[in-house]
Amino acid sequence: MKNPSNKTPTYHLSTWMTDLGNTLNNLKLHQLTLPSTHNAGMDKKGIGGPVEGWIACQNDTFPFQIAQGARVFDLRVNARVFNGTLYGFDFFHGPFSSNRSVLGLIKDCNAFFKNDYNTKKTRTHYFAVPRI
Repeated sequence: MKNPSNKTPTYHLSTWMTDLGNTLNNLKLHQLTLPSTHNAGMDKKGIGGPVEGWIACQNDTFPFQIAQGARVFDLRVNARVFNGTLYGFDFFHGPFSSNRSVLGLIKDCNAFFKNDYNTKKTRTHYFAVPRI
């Protein structure tokens, strides 16, 4: 965005990377500071019951976090295994798991990019930081 005055420019949360345009293109990864969410898969809507207040680190879902500008997810991944069979990967905090899955996160990110793809195709891609 052009800023003819000395005012701080305004950016839309879901399009801030596009709004910055060429400013980001010449930066190396170590020069970026990207907004992130701590323990992103442990949100209040993905956890229920009395333990919610102790283990939820976010208030809302992955799509909400993305729409609010988050571009890095701190993820703690847990293999869901029952009787020796792997059923997928979900997220955990301490001894508790959420009902969010890695596959669900991938679908949510793909849905974000598919919506109005032409304005998002030149963006820096998301970075996921799994903790196992």
